[in-house]
Amino acid sequence: MISAVKKAEDAFKIYRKKSGKEKAEFLESIADEILTLGDELIVRCVSETGLPETRITSERGRNN
Repeated sequence: MISAVKKAEDAFKIYRKKSGKEKAEFLESIADEILTLGDELIVRCVSETGLPETRITSERGRNN
């Protein structure tokens, strides 16, 4: 089994070569996936972190 650290290292070798536009598109796709997960993600985050639902919901909706 490959460790998470090794996977991250391998991914970074590819990611660091991407243009700014490609990185932005990649991050936008991650944001879209987070929104697509909907309330399932909120419920999971609340149960795993103990943070209140309103906090998790507001964090998910950030557009900086």
